[in-house]
Amino acid sequence: MISKRLFVAILASLASLASMNAYCADGKWVLVSNDICNLRSAANSSSALVEVLPKFSPLKILGEKSGEYYKAETKKGKTGWAHQSVIAASDFVSVSLPDTNLRQAAGKDSQVAFIVQKGWPLRVLDRQDEYLQVEDFEKDITWVHISRVALDPSCIVVKASSTGRTSADEQAPPVFDAEKGVVFKVVSVVSGGWVQVKHVDGNVGFVQASDVWGATVKNL
Repeated sequence: MISKRLFVAILASLASLASMNAYCADGKWVLVSNDICNLRSAANSSSALVEVLPKFSPLKILGEKSGEYYKAETKKGKTGWAHQSVIAASDFVSVSLPDTNLRQAAGKDSQVAFIVQKGWPLRVLDRQDEYLQVEDFEKDITWVHISRVALDPSCIVVKASSTGRTSADEQAPPVFDAEKGVVFKVVSVVSGGWVQVKHVDGNVGFVQASDVWGATVKNL
C-alpha cells in the first residue's frame, strides 16, 4: 500500500494539474446531509415516498425548486423532491480520521489502494451499503467507509505552490506559501475566484480557487 501523501510528493515535480471542473447551472451533484432524506413525489411532506436515501448519498439537482424543495435525481435515475434542510451544498466529504484506508472495492477485506490523512478532500460518486465510492484530485477512484468521513469542507493545493494572502486580492500581503499536496479546511468561498482557508497549524489566508481542489464551489 502507498501513503497518498507520499504519492503526491512523488508527483510534485510533474506539471501542475488542470483547475477543478466547473459546474453547470443544472445537473449539479450534492449529498444527503442528514441520516436520511425522504425523496418525495411532490414538493411537500405529505406526498408519496419515492425513495429513502441514507446520509452521503449523491443527488443530482435538476434545476427546479418549489418552496423549500429541490427536484432531484438519484444515481439510479429515480426523480423526486428533496427538502433543502437535508442536503449539503456540494458533493464533497473530507477524511475525518488519521490513517484512513482508501480501498479498491467496497468492503473491509478489499485491498488498500492508499492511506490518507485527516482533512483529505474526496468527491463522492456513489454509496454502496456502508462504503462510499470516491474520487480524489488525481482522479483515482476508490472506496472509503462512511465512518471515516465528514461533511466538513476541505481542499488540497494542486498547483506547484499557492500563496495565502490577507484578503482576496492578488496585491494583498502574503501570509503563507503552500506546496502541492497541502490540505486546508475551507473557511468560506469568496466571490471573484478566492477561497478563505485554514491550515492545521493555525494559518488563515485567502488562496485562489484555481490553486486548490475540493469543496470550493457551492452547488445550492
